[in-house]
Amino acid sequence: MSIMTHDLAADRAAEIKAARDKKLAIVLQGRLPAWIVGEQASPAKNNCLFDVVFRTGGQWVQRRYDYDAEVDVLHFRGETLFDETRLHTLSRDALFQVPT
Repeated sequence: MSIMTHDLAADRAAEIKAARDKKLAIVLQGRLPAWIVGEQASPAKNNCLFDVVFRTGGQWVQRRYDYDAEVDVLHFRGETLFDETRLHTLSRDALFQVPT
């Protein structure tokens, strides 16, 4: 893979994540803080698969989403409870920032 190809793929992955963040901000409105974990952006597939940890309904959950950049749709793929005692394991770098 040439450097130029890598740069284009990295640029496209950043574009996909930025568009995903706009959709995710709507879902997470009033539910921050939230952390994005297990993120896999694929410019070749034009999507981003990820989990997000946040508090809703009085409990912490980990939800899986698949963002389809081609049609600009955020697909919900499931939810599990997230043990509050594991919050300390989440990285500050993974903290979701609402796009400006």
